[in-house]
Amino acid sequence: MQKELKPQLPPKGVLRRIAICTLVLGLGLSGMLLLVSLKKPPVEVVRQEPALRVKVMAVALENVAVIISGYGEVKPLKTVVIAAEVAGRVVGVHPRLVAGEAIPAGA
Repeated sequence: MQKELKPQLPPKGVLRRIAICTLVLGLGLSGMLLLVSLKKPPVEVVRQEPALRVKVMAVALENVAVIISGYGEVKPLKTVVIAAEVAGRVVGVHPRLVAGEAIPAGA
């Protein structure tokens, strides 16, 4: 013997909440559609820019020296570290041997 199952309805409070939510959403949607239909399109304005007065000059080819001046610190793109290939002791240093100095061969 099997029992017949009757479909259960949700409680009245739940149905009332669903009905109120549906009513509020429907009123909001209809109000939005009403406001959209009442909106007037913007007026198109034709804007013309005023003509500018210019002075015309003849062009001539001319050589011009380019001079660029600036302030700052110059840094090299690459630096090289130099190390001795033999072991030993330094017994003398050239007097002009400083960072950035170029010493000619045989000096």
